[in-house]
Amino acid sequence: MTKKTAIKLTSLILTHAESLSDKRTVILYGLELIVSTIIGFSSLALIAFIFNRGYTWVVFLSSFIPLRCTAGGYHANSHFCCYIIFDATYFIAIIIEKAFRVHEIIYILLVVFSLFNFYLFSPIVSPNKPLPKLQIRKNRIISICTTLVFLILLIILYVNDMFNTLAHYFCFGILAASVSLIAAKIKYAHQRRTCK
Repeated sequence: MTKKTAIKLTSLILTHAESLSDKRTVILYGLELIVSTIIGFSSLALIAFIFNRGYTWVVFLSSFIPLRCTAGGYHANSHFCCYIIFDATYFIAIIIEKAFRVHEIIYILLVVFSLFNFYLFSPIVSPNKPLPKLQIRKNRIISICTTLVFLILLIILYVNDMFNTLAHYFCFGILAASVSLIAAKIKYAHQRRTCK
């Protein structure tokens, strides 16, 4: 669905701007990312609406996106699989928040665990998208520092008795990025073993 929509939009653009025809591949890729992002955000918003969770999906993304962009992580084999995995992750956060009373210290410990993961594994570089060594070093520093800032923020909220439902989703965004890192490490290690 994502690819088909991007192809149709690319054709539409190129019928009105023939001078861009040599940029077809770039336009298609960019539109595919835009369509994918819109669908991904919309599906999270829909899940939040169905379960009456308000804007918790925005809080979830506000911690997930900066870490995922700098640390890398698991890439599903298709956009559809990506939506399913990502929506399931958010859905699990909703279930845990609604069904269990998890103490704030547990969340903070999960963020410490995530910080440890980012320290060990960040960044995960996709074999399909290699990065220069300088960019790898920069992304590593940014992902570790971002997680550390998030941890300090959560500790401040806890100490000041301000840790609430939004903090739960913020922690889950961090944890989702961390687990994505581990999943990518396992996936790429398995690919290397099967290629030998």
